[in-house]
Amino acid sequence: MIDLIKQLNSQFCVELNASWKKAIEASNGKEFNLSIFGELKSLIFEARDQGYNFNVDYLPDLFIQEQIMGKDLETEFCTLPEWNEVIIINRMIKESKQNNWDFILPHFEELQKQHLRPVMLQYAIKCVKIHGPFFAGPQNDTINVFGFTGSIAEECTLLSMIYGRR
Repeated sequence: MIDLIKQLNSQFCVELNASWKKAIEASNGKEFNLSIFGELKSLIFEARDQGYNFNVDYLPDLFIQEQIMGKDLETEFCTLPEWNEVIIINRMIKESKQNNWDFILPHFEELQKQHLRPVMLQYAIKCVKIHGPFFAGPQNDTINVFGFTGSIAEECTLLSMIYGRR
């Protein structure tokens, strides 16, 4: 039963993403007329009527986890120029563990986390452009939305659709 509920949530996300991508393509990045988002708005209200909540998240972690679930990391993630910096830090973490440099290890781990953030954000925005911002996530009654699209106009439109009224 839980698998069926998860499937329905995922299917709703597929439909929302398809409608989002269709509207974004129609806008051509130049003209942002809210009327082209009518289908998306209807789907959002339909989801609400069926009991779904919407959660806008600006941290890329969960969104990326859902995007790569069961798949290898897409090559563009590992080929971003910033990824080379993370590789160097990863080597330093490995060296620290091998040499028992416990005094420096937490600092390298924090440095790794700080360098991963912009790489993950860039990758998440690329995923939004390819797949759309909606994803199922761990709670079956919630449709998650990654809040960054790489365009302020798109982000404002997305928030207007999600939090707007009929």
